[in-house]
Amino acid sequence: MRPKIAILLSTLATTSTIMFMPGVASATSSSAGTTTSSSSAINPSPTTNSAQNFTSAQSALETQIQDRISKLEGLSSKIASSTTLTPTDRTTLSALVGSSSTGDLGTLNATLTKVQSDTTMAELKADRTAVIPDLRVYVVVAPVVNITVTADKITYINSLITSIEPNVSTVVTDNGNSATDTTAYNQIQTNVTAITSSITNIDSELGSLTPSAFNANPTGIHSQVLSMWQSVKNDWATLKQDHQDIKTITGIA
Repeated sequence: MRPKIAILLSTLATTSTIMFMPGVASATSSSAGTTTSSSSAINPSPTTNSAQNFTSAQSALETQIQDRISKLEGLSSKIASSTTLTPTDRTTLSALVGSSSTGDLGTLNATLTKVQSDTTMAELKADRTAVIPDLRVYVVVAPVVNITVTADKITYINSLITSIEPNVSTVVTDNGNSATDTTAYNQIQTNVTAITSSITNIDSELGSLTPSAFNANPTGIHSQVLSMWQSVKNDWATLKQDHQDIKTITGIA
């Protein structure tokens, strides 16, 4: 009985690290700030040499596009390295991010190549209009990938805890059904159910995080993302407590 619990606790320990999305609150404002600054960079000043202004604007736009490409490549790596993503979610997220020649990543790579060969300010402005005002990489794609990867990891760990619940119950009985152990075990059962419900709700909300929804209600979508991340963080904190309670009940370090 205890060997099985020990093995599963060891598995829990190896999967109990998680990376929460940093700077969620500033992601939208940061992206918007970038858009504003790039706009002024591309509009030529009457007192500035046009060739110098073009070179500066071209460089600024290349940097902004490359930032988005780097973000997507990082998300692609996160998807590939996750060991707890469901096959369906992995396929969905991979399609969302794209590859070097498909999806958002492919579009940005193609646009970057075009910008590098642009020769007029009009071409730069057209390319900028096509990609920079669209904040989908920062406010849609990144949150969807990060939340899904984290939610699937929580679901996986929650299932491990569910699988050893009967074994933990046996240990509680063997230990004499102490009030402390019984209370902790009952709380673990309650938490497992609550986390399952929470992740189900998060999964259903992910479908509403779309570029069109953000364009229609940027403040609302941003608030929704923050709320979803708070739910994920709360679920993670609960899992950590369950893990600790199981170790305390069973006496397995």
